Amino acid sequence: MRKIIDRKTAYRAVLLLIALLAVLSIWPGRLWTEVMETSAGGDRIAEDKTVNVESFYSQKFVARYDRLSSVDIYISKVEKGRYFDVTVCDLGGRELIKTLVDTEDKVIPGYVRATLEYNVEVGEEYILYVRGCRSKFDINLETVPDNSEYIGSLYEHCSGGLDVVTITEVPGMHIAAGYNYRIPMSKKISLAVIAVIAAITALLYGLIGLYFSKRPDRNSIITVERCVKFVANPIAAVFYLALMIMVFPLKVFDTRMIDIIFYEIGLILAAGITFYAINHKAVKSEVGISFIDGIDAGNRVRYFLVMLSMAIGMWYSCCCMNDDYDTFRHLSERKMAISFIVMMLLTFSAKEAFNALNLVWLIASGIGGVYYYKQNLFPETEPDFVEKNTAIKYAVIIFMLGGILTINLIKLFAGYIHEKLNKNIRVSEERASISRYGIFVYVFFVVLIVMRNGSWWGVALAATFSCLYLRGLVWKGRKDWLSILSGGLMLNFGISFVYCLMFRCFAGYVSGRYGFLFHTQTVTAEYLTVMGAVAAVLLAVKIVALPKNYGVKDLIKTAWKELILFGLISVYAIFTVSRTAYVSLFICAFCVLMCYKKRFGKILIAMIVSVVVCFSPVFTLQRIIPAMVGNPVLMINDDTDPFVRGGAAWGSPNYMCVERFTNLFASKILGFDVGTYDYPHDIYNYDPETGKPYLDEYGDPVDDIEENESFGMSAPETDNMLASTQFTNAEAMMLLTVADGDENEAEDDESEEGSTLLDKLDSISNNRITIYRTYLKEMNLTGHAEQPILPDGMVAYHAHNTYLQVAYDRGVPAGIMFVMFVFGSIVFGLKFFKKNKEKQPLALVPFVIAIGFMVAGMSESVFEFTYPMTPALMLSIFPLMQNNK
Repeated sequence: MRKIIDRKTAYRAVLLLIALLAVLSIWPGRLWTEVMETSAGGDRIAEDKTVNVESFYSQKFVARYDRLSSVDIYISKVEKGRYFDVTVCDLGGRELIKTLVDTEDKVIPGYVRATLEYNVEVGEEYILYVRGCRSKFDINLETVPDNSEYIGSLYEHCSGGLDVVTITEVPGMHIAAGYNYRIPMSKKISLAVIAVIAAITALLYGLIGLYFSKRPDRNSIITVERCVKFVANPIAAVFYLALMIMVFPLKVFDTRMIDIIFYEIGLILAAGITFYAINHKAVKSEVGISFIDGIDAGNRVRYFLVMLSMAIGMWYSCCCMNDDYDTFRHLSERKMAISFIVMMLLTFSAKEAFNALNLVWLIASGIGGVYYYKQNLFPETEPDFVEKNTAIKYAVIIFMLGGILTINLIKLFAGYIHEKLNKNIRVSEERASISRYGIFVYVFFVVLIVMRNGSWWGVALAATFSCLYLRGLVWKGRKDWLSILSGGLMLNFGISFVYCLMFRCFAGYVSGRYGFLFHTQTVTAEYLTVMGAVAAVLLAVKIVALPKNYGVKDLIKTAWKELILFGLISVYAIFTVSRTAYVSLFICAFCVLMCYKKRFGKILIAMIVSVVVCFSPVFTLQRIIPAMVGNPVLMINDDTDPFVRGGAAWGSPNYMCVERFTNLFASKILGFDVGTYDYPHDIYNYDPETGKPYLDEYGDPVDDIEENESFGMSAPETDNMLASTQFTNAEAMMLLTVADGDENEAEDDESEEGSTLLDKLDSISNNRITIYRTYLKEMNLTGHAEQPILPDGMVAYHAHNTYLQVAYDRGVPAGIMFVMFVFGSIVFGLKFFKKNKEKQPLALVPFVIAIGFMVAGMSESVFEFTYPMTPALMLSIFPLMQNNK
């Protein structure tokens, strides 16, 4: 950043960068698109078909392209109300995307557009539902043409009373509708635009050179840092100003004043942080705790690549948690293993990496690997044959790269034996020995392998990290490992943060608990515990390194990145509304505070302030940015409400808002009865003052008494309404089921006035006590290959306690060793900190990660090769495995 260049070079560099980004946005980004309007064809029939609460239609169709932009429905007349419901489902009836269309300002009779912006699979069949929403209107049908490969059957759904719905196929007809797809620019247009960009760039490039050749006095010297500021400041200003205007007065994202004010405050703070990041003067750290300072200049590129490989390995660990079945899990697991092997190979010197033996191995293993791959290819008739063949390819890569690593370790071991046999006692100062704790860990690895009971993840874990620890005995860079580890984990979080900010929408329903990268908040809690523990150490060390009389200005100058990191991670932990996240992160932070108790108050205040400052900016950006990107990534088990699964509903009240989050936090964490979340989706159907509907389900003016008595709360007919229910249809069904159960069990509850403490704990802990009892009853010395059967007849997924899980899977002796392993990590981690805190500022990292692992493991299963907490723990104990001289 401090490099000096002339203005001509700076201007040309900026020009080339802009041109490159423009080209990348065309290909491979394919951001520039157009909408292709398609129709099933046929002749429109003049006969009207009525849609209301008792009658609606469903139409099967086949996706032509991969982005369904909108659907145009022909509405011939709106008799009552103003809204209608358009929903796209899969063939199993699962709602994929849902929207309400307001017909008030539409030209009727005519086609009315329902905007969806939803990603579909080309060639797959879907179902389009057209339903009323406190309304009554007419649609038209069309005849099915001969070439009808993209249109399927049409069905009429009629209510016969007593919740009986008659479904009748309408042969030879389909809904009069157009299906509009968003597609990238064609290749010809893309190439033409790229050619124009290249020509303009070349022209401007030459003009810049011509200008400065004519005016050499203007070609002064500037730094790269100043050039970056010159470009970044206007971009940031335009970005935040545009968002502020969209929030108010345009009210694009919400119309409620409390949310508008909150979002504006969040954008102001976010802008302030961004401008400070761009314009601050870099202060070189004197204590060597940043990712760069304290590391030799010659090693920085190599270490960054090691960090990047570590971050990628952690990324695939996270992916494995989201994969829905074994084929995809194997892919993520093998990519994770490859990343960690590459990380270890990057520690090689040039002589270790490039030699004849490695070359011979690569050639031999490559030939053998190709032969093995071809011999074991799955045929195209095999389900998921592409993924299975890719898994074989990754296995071959692991074999090839792992072989190089194994050869290196064998050579090192042979050299060590040769020295001993020749009584050459002189051992290089660069070599370390295995610690007592390290010996125990290797024994534990053996137990995991022997007591695997058909599970192979223990073998993969032992092999991967044994190679790392043994390599670490001779690697010169091991003294910088904690900086590399912290950098790799924070780099992984940074990548994850950007990804989630772009593609993981902040939905208010169904659960409202933000999952970050994952489909379950408990795994999110585990991941953020590790990241928060490291961020807490980074922040604490920066504060401890400051003189006693430092001011706020000094803190911000030296620790602004650490403040933001800790604030970001903590805020996302708050979004999970998970007790596991709160307790684990609190204990990790408390341990950090106690280890630096001389600065307890200052560190605590800095942590609190960082969370408070970051909360509204993160909340605002996480609510706004993914909605604008409009391409949400949804996991197979995501409970995100169908209203926000597409890219068109920027202002949907089903996104998270201030009131919804406040109610959720107060009820889930504080146990308060906070009432209901009163805001409807079809806002013009309700009185804004009272929240009562103007119209009944048929679209007729409603009588308050009649509405309350006749309709009440019916799960299938909630009219997509959030008012007075605080949930969507899915939650309504769950609550109705619970309500029915409560009525049936009322008498039993009266007879069981004094429930036991364990029963109460079981209820509070989501049946964990029952699960624990089941696992404890089945314990033995050798372990199990299958999970136990719960009292309700269901097979347990896991024990919700990592200590019980290991003891159950591997046997009680292995479980005891696992407990010793975890507590040994804590004890030896604390000893390592006390011994090395003066010369290694990040010496506390192994201890706090082990603490977080221990706490999270009490309520969740966190120990497996691909669980994010496991590789983080195994990487963190690297320095504990050695005795350095």
